[in-house]
This record gives sequence, C-alpha cells and structure tokens, in this order.
Amino acid sequence: MDKFPCLDVYYFVHKTCGPNWRLAREVHPVSGLVIILQGEALYRIDGKNYHARAGNFLYTKPGMEREGTTSGMVCAAFDFDLATGPLDLPVVSGFNITEELERLIREFQYEWLSKAPGFNLKCGGLLVLILHELLFIGKIGENYHVEKIKRYIVDHFAEPLRVETISEFIGLNPVYCGALFRRAQGMTINQFTNRIRVQRAAYILEEEGLSISELAAMCGFSDAYYFSRIFKKIMGISPSRWRRWRGNCLIKNPTDTLA
Repeated sequence: MDKFPCLDVYYFVHKTCGPNWRLAREVHPVSGLVIILQGEALYRIDGKNYHARAGNFLYTKPGMEREGTTSGMVCAAFDFDLATGPLDLPVVSGFNITEELERLIREFQYEWLSKAPGFNLKCGGLLVLILHELLFIGKIGENYHVEKIKRYIVDHFAEPLRVETISEFIGLNPVYCGALFRRAQGMTINQFTNRIRVQRAAYILEEEGLSISELAAMCGFSDAYYFSRIFKKIMGISPSRWRRWRGNCLIKNPTDTLA
C-alpha cells in the first residue's frame, strides 16, 4: 500500500515566495491547504478577495477557482483528497505557529523529498497531524497553553501536582492558568488530574495484584480512601469491584461491558 487510506497527498511545497510570485487563475480539482508562516498574500477565491498573513491558513475545496499574489511570504502548501470528503472550513482561518507545527512540516518535507518506500503513507499521516495541530491545538493561543497543561499532567500524574507547579512550567499566572483550563475544558485542573490518575489505575487493576493503598500511591493519590471515593465517582464502581468485573470480562469475553 503506497497511499494513506483516508488521505492522499498529491503536491507539497515549503518555500519562500518573492514579490514576483503569482498563482495563475485555476480551478483546483482537489482540496488545497496553504499555511502562511511569514509575510502575507492576497488570494482571490471564487471571485472573492482574501488577505492572508502569517498566522493564517487558507483552505479551498475541490472545484474552487483560485489565484494569488504576494509582496513576500514563507508558506507550506498541500494538495490532497480526504476519503470522507472536503473539510467544513472557511477559506481563511487563524492559528498559532507552534514548535510542533513547525516540526511536523519539516518532517513532512523530509519524507516528501526522500521518497523512501511507503513515503505517501507516512505523508498522509503527517498531514493528518498537521491538520489536527492547525484546527485543535494552534487555532488560538489559549488552546496551545491548555494542551501544554494536559501534557504536563499526563507526564507527571504520579507526582504531587499543584496548580502553582504547573503554571510555573507553562509560564502563566496560577489564577489565570486555572481559569483558562476550566474555560477550555469545562473542568478544573484537579478534576482533569484525577481523571488521568483514575484511568491509569483502571488499567493497572486489570494486570497487577497490588493492594488498593499501593495502587493509590502509584497513581499519585496520598490517601487510599480518597482514591477509592474518586475512582467510584468517575468509573461508577469501586476499585475492588472493577478488578473483579474486569477479571471476569477478560476471562469470558474481552468485549463485555457493565451493561
């Protein structure tokens, strides 16, 4: 298989465009994505003008007519098809230029230029990650900070975690850090931390013969009673009942559920 099952990439370029650059008028047969990393450009899409600058990306659906000029820009451009059909996006959207986005573009360029066996499969997967970064992580700065908070918690869930420690790592005021996370996630940092810890504990309960106190300590809870209470609140049953139920499921049918 040399193509990605859900996304096929036909064209890619990462380049600097000077003031003589022109995109000739054309009807584009596939989806087009242009990520503007520096500078600005004027595009005309289906007869409508769009002024895009660094921190914008343009998305055109198959069949749209497009042309463009620039006074100077650095961009990454992709032509591709999605098996599920075109994305439901405006022509111009904003995003935050993150280190991860830049890394993904560099990795895509390496795979595209080296053309090792299976490169189209790898490039399809990388473009999915680039789209995810644009749409869900880098779309606005707040999402970027929230993602960093979540990653920090997942990496350090077994340690004592305080909002002050997390906010210092992220580089935000503790009060703003907590409010930002709650606004974006609909829960507090402590509630998210407990969910991560409980989910990890649920996996360990299926495999290890630890006591509840040992398990609580391994997953970042200093008190076994508090751990059991939080586990039941999130999972609906106690840790000991979860262990018995999952043990029976794994023996009888791994696809069984509580219902």
